[in-house]
Amino acid sequence: MVRQDPDRPQRPHPMPRSQGIVIPCDGTYVIVSEAGDISAVEPAKEYYCTHSLACRYVPDAPAPLFNAFLEQVLPDEQLRQRVQEFVGYTLLPDHRFQRAAMWLGAGANGKGVLSNIVQALHSDVAAIQLDNKSRFGLS
Repeated sequence: MVRQDPDRPQRPHPMPRSQGIVIPCDGTYVIVSEAGDISAVEPAKEYYCTHSLACRYVPDAPAPLFNAFLEQVLPDEQLRQRVQEFVGYTLLPDHRFQRAAMWLGAGANGKGVLSNIVQALHSDVAAIQLDNKSRFGLS
């Protein structure tokens, strides 16, 4: 069980879960309701977002190259949806879903390209390579 420090001020949740989630894009916030409805609103301090993605929200923007890339490297539809879901989690300003990913496999199969795409969405990125034992060791 994780114990909270009673003297530490608790940061309010960016938005009550019953109201959906906020994705802070450059210049606008995208609200996704529990029902899946999407709307764009002006950034406001009430959402408690302390960062913004490095991209603008463009509704219904075509992405033929990205979609073709995903279909090529992830031909299994369920796996493709799972990866897209995880990438969506990285867009959130909080960690309510508590997920992490490990992309494993031989070279030249899309891991690096997908990682670069995700990194391009964000201004601050943290990642480690598990085979780099100079700083982190495997237990």
